[in-house]
Amino acid sequence: MNPSVYDDRSIALDLRPPPGYVPAWLREIQAFRGRELYAEGRRPAFKIGDDRYLDAEDRDVHAYHLTTRDAETGELLGCFRMMPLAGSPPSQVDAVLGPEMAERALAEIGTQRQRMMESARWIVRRDQQGRGVGYLLMASGFALSQLLGHDGFWAVAGIRDGQTARCLRAGYRPIPGTTVLSSELFADELCPLYAIAARPSSRLAPLVEGLLRDASPLVAALGGRAPRAA
Repeated sequence: MNPSVYDDRSIALDLRPPPGYVPAWLREIQAFRGRELYAEGRRPAFKIGDDRYLDAEDRDVHAYHLTTRDAETGELLGCFRMMPLAGSPPSQVDAVLGPEMAERALAEIGTQRQRMMESARWIVRRDQQGRGVGYLLMASGFALSQLLGHDGFWAVAGIRDGQTARCLRAGYRPIPGTTVLSSELFADELCPLYAIAARPSSRLAPLVEGLLRDASPLVAALGGRAPRAA
């Protein structure tokens, strides 16, 4: 992974804090996610009409949304959702593990719910994959979690398209005591993972550090200063 992707002026990074409702920019992200997740018919639930796609969840209005866009055209290239666990609907990890196992997982990780986030919907447009867009989004997730004062974040990642392998290369680890789960919606096997915000992989660390040194797209969206988790 080349940290120089952060200096690629053709890619614009943006952060939107939790909106509390569904504004136009969030509807655009939900349509983008639905189109990419549909994957030419592999996941039919994400197609809602002729050339219309949607991936909308209640979690969306409680989450931070990181996006990358073409700096010239404004077209979405990728997205990444980061949701604080505290004060939000049950996360995807909560849903697949169940309440008791989820709380045990937090204890195994060595943290508390109010100090964790969930990362989800790490999606890059197919024609942009391999360019570094996904790793810029991932690094931004690590940086955002640090800026908010969280210990880390957990996720469920698909195996078939290599997402789990890419997450592990970025610094995620399997959640102790969990197993791979099958998902009909995503037509995939899902692996529960977690990451410590201050411990990205050695490959990703230079990009995270660069974002923390020059965090203007992130800090500006946080009102000019980074809040801290309680």
